[in-house]
Amino acid sequence: MAPGIGLGGHKNEVEIAQAEAPQLTKVKWWKDAGLRKLYALSMVVCLASATTGYDGSMLNGLQILPVWQNYFNHPQGSLL
Repeated sequence: MAPGIGLGGHKNEVEIAQAEAPQLTKVKWWKDAGLRKLYALSMVVCLASATTGYDGSMLNGLQILPVWQNYFNHPQGSLL
């Protein structure tokens, strides 16, 4: 087994990886207009995705109800 590898070498590998990692500056998203816009649009997209899934599930569930079937004259195939 090579030196520094194994049970005792794990700490050494972590220290090496941390030393080689780039030092990034802390970014305050609330002070950056571009990041505020990005996060706001991301929230809108996430909400839209969730509501689309909910609407699709709800409409699929409604299609089995007799009231829905009668109202839409029992659609079949592409009309469904």
